[in-house]
Amino acid sequence: MEEKEETMQICGAGPYDQHLMLGEHELTDHSQSLAALGIFPGALLTLKIDAPVETEPSVESDATSMEITSPEKGFKGTELVPS
Repeated sequence: MEEKEETMQICGAGPYDQHLMLGEHELTDHSQSLAALGIFPGALLTLKIDAPVETEPSVESDATSMEITSPEKGFKGTELVPS
């Protein structure tokens, strides 16, 4: 976990957003030695970082930011309500 904290200072991503990969396998066991994890001199490790998820705007913010150009017609003109 210490490596992830050091990496956070370089890339800005928190430890839980970082995924250290050896090939296609994520290294998750922090108790094992590098050799036990199969990491030897010359091994290529990849750091994958979770991108922040953009939150969808709330209904309230949509309603307050909408410009009203014409009155809402509702179901007029559909088969639900006669025209």
